[in-house]
Amino acid sequence: MMSRVLVILYVVAFVSSCVSIALVIFHFAQMIQEIRGRQYTKATLVGPFFLFMPGLFTDKGNYHRYRFFVYLSLAAVSMGLAAGISNYLNGIAK
Repeated sequence: MMSRVLVILYVVAFVSSCVSIALVIFHFAQMIQEIRGRQYTKATLVGPFFLFMPGLFTDKGNYHRYRFFVYLSLAAVSMGLAAGISNYLNGIAK
C-alpha cells in the first residue's frame, strides 16, 4: 500500500517537474524579449546577473522574470522530491 502511494507521488512529482521546466523555458524566452532597448548592451555585459536586475526589463519582462523564478523553484522542489522517492523505492526493492 505504502509503495503504491509513493509511486503515485513520484509520478505526480515527475510530471510536475516536467511542466515546471517547460514553463521556465517559456518565461525565460519571454523575459529575454522584454529587455529595454538601450539596456540590451548592459544586459549582455553582466551575463547571468541580469536576472537579478529588474531595471533592465519592461513591466512585462519583470512579470516573466518573477514567474521564471517561481517555476524554477517549483521545478527544483519537484525534482528533489522525485529523486528522494526514487532513492527510497530503490532501497526498498533491494
